[in-house]
Amino acid sequence: MNKKKRVIVIGHEASLSGAPILLLNLFQLVIEKKMAHVQFVIRKGGPLVEKYINVAPVIVLKPSDYGKEKDLLRKVTNFFQNKLNLLIVLLKAFSCDYIFCNTVVNGKLLRWLYFFKKPVITYIHELEGAIDLYIKQGDAVLPLSISRVLAYPSKTTMHLLGNKYKTPVEKLKRLSYYFPFKEAQYSANLVFKKSQQFRTQFGIEQNDFVVGAVGTVSDRKGIELFIDVCNKVSSTSALVKFIWIGAFENNQQEKELRRLVSENNLERNLIFTGALDYDIYNFSPFDILFLSSKEDTYPLVVLEAAMMRIPTICFAGSGGIIEFIENDAGWIIDDFSTIEAANKIIELQSLRNMVRLYGEKAFEKVIRLHCNSDIIIDQYNSIVEAL
Repeated sequence: MNKKKRVIVIGHEASLSGAPILLLNLFQLVIEKKMAHVQFVIRKGGPLVEKYINVAPVIVLKPSDYGKEKDLLRKVTNFFQNKLNLLIVLLKAFSCDYIFCNTVVNGKLLRWLYFFKKPVITYIHELEGAIDLYIKQGDAVLPLSISRVLAYPSKTTMHLLGNKYKTPVEKLKRLSYYFPFKEAQYSANLVFKKSQQFRTQFGIEQNDFVVGAVGTVSDRKGIELFIDVCNKVSSTSALVKFIWIGAFENNQQEKELRRLVSENNLERNLIFTGALDYDIYNFSPFDILFLSSKEDTYPLVVLEAAMMRIPTICFAGSGGIIEFIENDAGWIIDDFSTIEAANKIIELQSLRNMVRLYGEKAFEKVIRLHCNSDIIIDQYNSIVEAL
């Protein structure tokens, strides 16, 4: 590329979740390689805002508490600040070269920006259930229809866009998820030290076999499947501990789930840590990651676990991550069978050398596929050239 383009990058929020983290990783690389002048536009604030600011200019349209303010003056101030910020974004859209829309949920904002008919790239992080929901809400229609390129992270997403949503093949471009890799950060000694600290904090014994999950506690993430598998495993082995790292959706949900755990006498076998600060070392105490999700495009948590040399168990119908796991970086369970998942975990508890070998393969694979900046740059260049 001969000239640095000006790009407006739209993020739906600055939360500590997959899409915002991956967007930050991608455009840190784009800026580092001097490929574009970047202006971030974040629809809703959150803890990642400061990290975005360290990379490029940021406009946050709404603070994280927007619409929930208790102070009337703050409520009014936020309302008018939102309108002013939107006007500033529109002025910047007039002079940009293209728009990068992260996820399909940004359609309502994109409708304003598309007034200037700038070419749009939309990065699809969703599968059928989420896309259909956002189509009904009016958020996804515009990103799917006006984008010149729909970037996808997995073959499952590519096939869905082509087959169900009738996206022409020439509009579909691969854009793999990217991790900046610093070897010292992932040394075996450091990971072991962090693992020991975590185990001590949450009362996990040295000989316990730890099955972990990370993410917001929700139905889409398969929390009831996770608890069901824990229940089945715990009736056979007391050495297997299940840990879920992540916030509950609300107080009522937390109360109901803790009641379910108590009714099944799982208090010693299942630990809900609640929300923790984002830290890749949170994965370090796991022996395996159990991805109980019902629908997940290409979940970041599997790649983060792989960076810690941890393999994954997932369900075959959950989404695109099976193309990463295959038959050497974890185990794929058919038909959302909690019986099969429980039996596999019980088997692996006594095959810890095999678990470690699969973890090493997962580490090698994530380094090769998702930490190679040359691959990501080639893919990104191909997308921009398609505009």
